Amino acid sequence: MEKSREEFLRTKAYPFYEAVCGLLRLMTEARAHPAGMEPKPLYLSECRIKGEGYDIRFVLRNKGIRPFLAFMDEPWPHKVYLGRLTKHGLPHPFVEGVKVFFNFLLMEEVLDPFLADLAAIVAEWSAMSPPRPSSCPFASLADCAQGCAQGCGAEGADGTGGWKPLGGDGPMPGERGPARAKTEKDAGRDADAGGTLH
Repeated sequence: MEKSREEFLRTKAYPFYEAVCGLLRLMTEARAHPAGMEPKPLYLSECRIKGEGYDIRFVLRNKGIRPFLAFMDEPWPHKVYLGRLTKHGLPHPFVEGVKVFFNFLLMEEVLDPFLADLAAIVAEWSAMSPPRPSSCPFASLADCAQGCAQGCGAEGADGTGGWKPLGGDGPMPGERGPARAKTEKDAGRDADAGGTLH
């Protein structure tokens, strides 16, 4: 079982997290910066990826505490919050949101084609993008994929960051893990919740 879990993480979970982190970073770099009194567009950055069996739009909204979203039109309508921007303007992925997104694609059996398309797009756009900002603690997206999961406190006792293969112990894809106790910061956050990439 341990080998199958390691294989699952190596071939599915970490590459998925790496690709999503890469897309959020690229969307952040490409976001619109309206000048002066010019009104901000509803979406500062937007990307649509359509492939066999799926049609997904990624957006970076101009406001809100959860500006990164994925809108899935196929295989059926669904919405997932993927992250936010830090005070320094860097993308901060929500580990739980990315896992929900991953689980949805896995159960709908479109994870593999989507991951292949997303990884290819991120690699192509990354080759044309500026170097990673010096304020980013991770030298590469692969480091970010593993480091952010651990840094966000989502790492499970087994060291997998809470990612579980189908048939493994712990939460199955589509299920939530144990909820953590809410803090005062969470209560405040709950109270506050209320261009194309090129």
